[in-house]
Amino acid sequence: MTWTSNDVSDENTETLVWEQERKTLAELLLARGESIAAALVAVAEYRRNQVDNWDGGQYEVDLALPADMFDAAADVRGELAEAARAVIGEGHFQGLTISVRRSDLIPSWDKDLLDSLRAAPPAHKPLELTADQSGA
Repeated sequence: MTWTSNDVSDENTETLVWEQERKTLAELLLARGESIAAALVAVAEYRRNQVDNWDGGQYEVDLALPADMFDAAADVRGELAEAARAVIGEGHFQGLTISVRRSDLIPSWDKDLLDSLRAAPPAHKPLELTADQSGA
């Protein structure tokens, strides 16, 4: 496929619209007193995907959250979905998908992660292997 200036312009317009929707979603959640949900939207990547062309389009909202914030979305999923429905429109909202955003690659990320674990062990209990599981 060959890119033209119209393709780039359409992509830029779509990105601008998504950012406006993301901001509106966060503002609506704040107005409803849902500060945690609003904060999640503020750090999320936002996309609105057309899943059906019926009756002016049916859209699904995708919020991609940083890995360390993903689990927090479970507690406010309903609030996020209802606010997204209000932003997209009652007759056009198909659903909400929440996923983990891919992390930026940083050289030696694996070494840094292991070093941080050595400095401050994780809060969860270490895995204990039985003789059968350890391969001994």
